Amino acid sequence: MRLSIRGAVVLCLSAVFSFVGTVKADLLFGASALQRPDITSQYVTVVYTAGAGSTGSLSVSGFPMSISFPLAVDPANTPWSITPARTMTLAATVDKVTGDPEAGGLLTISGNIPSSPVGSPPGAFSVANGPLLTATLNAVGWDPANYELQFLLHVSGGQLESAFGGAGAPLGVRLQWNGSHSFSGSFMQSFDNLSSSNAQTDTATVPEPVTAIFLLMGGSLLTLRRRRAV
Repeated sequence: MRLSIRGAVVLCLSAVFSFVGTVKADLLFGASALQRPDITSQYVTVVYTAGAGSTGSLSVSGFPMSISFPLAVDPANTPWSITPARTMTLAATVDKVTGDPEAGGLLTISGNIPSSPVGSPPGAFSVANGPLLTATLNAVGWDPANYELQFLLHVSGGQLESAFGGAGAPLGVRLQWNGSHSFSGSFMQSFDNLSSSNAQTDTATVPEPVTAIFLLMGGSLLTLRRRRAV
């Protein structure tokens, strides 16, 4: 039986879950699950190579263009520019069947922010002082309704670490294709968007209920795997 995360929540985790053969669906529960601050990256290139074994290599890279802060921090609702040198990279090794990432997946966002409403004191951030944000990858999802790849991470460092909730805070990345690509919803086959390189990502904080639900699901799946191993 195959159930999406959304369906499992409705069932209050009362069923036996199996994700074998399918990538987790709507991991971030749609756009409403992402909250500010929010970094928008454009001209994003995605390359996935399905290996000969059980895993594949995923590489996502682009250019962070702007950051928006919560209205409580920035009542003017201003997108603050991120200027060169600027890069956004996400690299991971994933299970070809489930899409689950192996340990070591990392998101790194770098760039200059000439001015902003945050910091001590408020103002600029320089690429010379290191990445703006780093995060470790915990899960990969697929939202067929909005045709987007989704990533659940946890903040691990960077100059904006505190603005994004501090070390360990949940972070979500939504990747919207915005152009031609060869992704079919499966990690069994290689895919890319090299013909357009026009994807866009939104990197933002995720409310705790979503993270808690995911961890419950992970615990149920782990229990199931352990029982099968006995």
